[in-house]
Amino acid sequence: MADWPLAAWHRQAVAALAAYVQNHTPPGRELSSLELDRYRSASLSKGWRISTEVSDQSVALDILIDSYFPFSLPSIFLVGQDRFLSWPHVEQSGKLCLLPEHATFDISTDVRLVEHLVQDARELIHQCLQGSNREDLATEVLSYWGAGLDDAKVKRFWSILKPVGPTRRIVYWEGPRFVLLAETAEKGTTWLKHFLGEPSDSRFSFDAGILFWLLAPLYPEQYPANNSRLREIAKELGQDSFDVLAKVIKSSQAGFPVVFGFDVGQEPVLAGGWSLPLSHSIPHHNAGSSLTRGFRSGKVPAALIASRYLSSPGVLEKRRVQRCDRAWIHTRGGDGRAAHLMRKRIMLIGCGAVGSQIAELLAQGGVGRLVLVDHDTLSWDNVGRHILGGPGQVGTNKAQALGKELQQRFPELDIVAAGYRWQDVYRQKERIFTECDVILSTTGDWASEAALNLLARRSPRFPPVVFGWSEAYACAGHALAVLDVGGCLTCGTDGFGTFQHSPISWSVTPAPQREPGCGGFYQPFGSIATNPINAMIASTVVDVLEGAITRSHHRVWVSSSEALPHHGAQWNEAWIAQFGEIGAGERVYRLAWPVREHCPLCQE
Repeated sequence: MADWPLAAWHRQAVAALAAYVQNHTPPGRELSSLELDRYRSASLSKGWRISTEVSDQSVALDILIDSYFPFSLPSIFLVGQDRFLSWPHVEQSGKLCLLPEHATFDISTDVRLVEHLVQDARELIHQCLQGSNREDLATEVLSYWGAGLDDAKVKRFWSILKPVGPTRRIVYWEGPRFVLLAETAEKGTTWLKHFLGEPSDSRFSFDAGILFWLLAPLYPEQYPANNSRLREIAKELGQDSFDVLAKVIKSSQAGFPVVFGFDVGQEPVLAGGWSLPLSHSIPHHNAGSSLTRGFRSGKVPAALIASRYLSSPGVLEKRRVQRCDRAWIHTRGGDGRAAHLMRKRIMLIGCGAVGSQIAELLAQGGVGRLVLVDHDTLSWDNVGRHILGGPGQVGTNKAQALGKELQQRFPELDIVAAGYRWQDVYRQKERIFTECDVILSTTGDWASEAALNLLARRSPRFPPVVFGWSEAYACAGHALAVLDVGGCLTCGTDGFGTFQHSPISWSVTPAPQREPGCGGFYQPFGSIATNPINAMIASTVVDVLEGAITRSHHRVWVSSSEALPHHGAQWNEAWIAQFGEIGAGERVYRLAWPVREHCPLCQE
């Protein structure tokens, strides 16, 4: 087999590392193939063992590399000591977690990197022996809680719970692949309908579980392994928490999910488990459940059932909890804007090449409610510039297909699709428009947008409107926000809808491309070229939502100067005279949009 191009680098690095180990005090040695095999990793190619002194104790460390070294990080393992769950940053295999998984490093310093890692290992072990880093066992609880779990064999918990206290009853739905945890059956049902694409009249069966909100993080020795520990936790939290547990046990005697929530610093953490009684019945098959014996059906006090359940040697099987609540999905909990945007509603008129991309951005950004309006059908020629195109989408209405796609990807959002012209929707349900916080139009159709602009100017309680479009070949793009104060769309157009404020001038004005058929026109641009335009339009919409834009405003994205000559275009001299040299381009202008003198809409 031919030597791969990086093999020489690997051999040099191995030789240098072997020399380092040999010169170590005391000298180290290379691991045998049998010793390497114990690590059960096919990617490992070499290993060495060294001894070092830490806090007057002799410690053995194994240095392991794979065949990609020095373009991959070496690993340091603690030898002969099982410190998993008693020392932080020690994995079950003995590997010491010294660097983040995606840490960057200088590949030319292979031996110095190993020296650095060995010194870090000594410092970590010293801290562990002193107990000065014990708190890390709590701050990195999720690394230890799920240790040993085989995700292929157990169902993960998917949580749309609010990660806050107090201790409370929750509900769960168990499907073939996951268990959904929700605050109420109603919220869980809505989420499942969206995620699974089920009809609105679908029904899902929910049962009871419990969320314990703890006052402090859990350490490994505190991890509950049985039902007796659940009793202790409930008692520690107070009688109210125990009463919640008792009621959950009474309604879910065959077992139920348990979630432990607590704050680590400023971050909420959720860890899960499944509580199971050891046995569901007493020996005689006619005697009934061991939890209810001696009582008629439905007459057993909840406290007694709980006492019997928690006294049995039942187990608590740990489960990972994967958060899929709104805050976590859209901002990973770190952006204060998420809660604000979640309460907003946007209407998008036009779900084509530009509109679909912006709808996706707004959904990803966490805008809580989207109303999608488009009467057109998705065809194969749309697919190269559209986010849709999968099975069952081509040949369907753009708005409805886009709504279904985004609703399944973001089941926590509220997405409504109307496969009609916006004018027809307005005639039938004007309230849908006036209840929106912003309306975005990306149709690029002058007659449609002129009518929408007129409504924005004349209709009371009409929300701000943002018009977004790309010029030919995506040489420039525009976002025009029309608010109560400032100009309107007509302030920048002639009677035929030609925009008068373009940064581009053309040697020959480009006409829309035409298909070989009647009325089949389209603008020539590719999806990559329009990405910055779409992002600018989306950010303009968000700025209007957040009040950062309070009067009519115009944003313009210009492409690179190098791209223009290929399309017979150049920078507009009038634009340069007003705003200065554009230079290399690829920038956004943020411009005021005042009322134009003699505008027929603004001057009346």
